[in-house]
Amino acid sequence: MAEQVGRTAHERESVALERERIAEEREAIAAEREHLAHEREQQSHARERLALRRERLTEGVERWAQNLELRSRLAERREAVADQREAIADEREALADERERVADERERAADRRESESGGSRPANHGLRAAQRVQRQEAAALREQAEVERERATSEREEARQEGEAGMRQAIGEGKSGAH
Repeated sequence: MAEQVGRTAHERESVALERERIAEEREAIAAEREHLAHEREQQSHARERLALRRERLTEGVERWAQNLELRSRLAERREAVADQREAIADEREALADERERVADERERAADRRESESGGSRPANHGLRAAQRVQRQEAAALREQAEVERERATSEREEARQEGEAGMRQAIGEGKSGAH
């Protein structure tokens, strides 16, 4: 019987130790679960930050694309203005040609009158003065046409340079955004 009592005390002690070991394992499992929950929370926050960053990047890319589109439209408008300036220059050239033609006709008429009358008449002086004015106006129109052409060339060059600068910037932003 002493053996049974010793055994029972020994068994009770073993059971108590086993229960203690089980309790420690449960605590370890609970701590591990808490640790895993904390890691999941950190991962969730990291995903949220990543989603926000992607959203900002998307917005940045959209702004970049809009900027390129606006630059493209501006370059097209400048090109259209340059075309209009060229057309104005062409019209001024045509007007100058017409005025020179009129001046030539007046000069020929004055020459004919002088040869028919055998000398200079006051009316011819008026024709010659009108012819000089026509030629001066034609020269002024040609100068204006040249200025318009220079402006058109300058506008086209500015549009081209802006387009190139926009492309360089876009390429640079694209490279920096990729990193």
